[in-house]
Amino acid sequence: IEHVHLDYHNSKCIYPVGYHARRTQEMRDDAAGKAPLAHTLDCKVLYDVRGPLFEVAISKGKRFTERTPNDAVWAAWTALAAAHGYAVKEDLKATLGKQYNGLMMFGLQCREVARVLQTLPDAERCENYHGWLGARP
Repeated sequence: IEHVHLDYHNSKCIYPVGYHARRTQEMRDDAAGKAPLAHTLDCKVLYDVRGPLFEVAISKGKRFTERTPNDAVWAAWTALAAAHGYAVKEDLKATLGKQYNGLMMFGLQCREVARVLQTLPDAERCENYHGWLGARP
């Protein structure tokens, strides 16, 4: 855990370099009468001297790397929608952001994941992190 570099954690989350989660989601466009599209997102936290990078990979090896998990997930969703003929509207970003935020898609808001991250070496040294499940070590 990058406990010295304060961008690698905040009051709610720890962003460990090398973290990887695979999520399967379903994209729907009921208004257009399209069948639901199931897809898999591979989400990773990468190291950069300026702070964490959040990468989302979709089918055929397309990768989207952004400074925030929300932006990385949105870039992947937009590419998937366009590739499969789904309408992409800017207001959809606000709607999806309320239902599926980047931290959730990366699994970083899951209590079980947070509990594991809190046991990693140097997690207790993340001075701005206050999301402890139980007593701070």
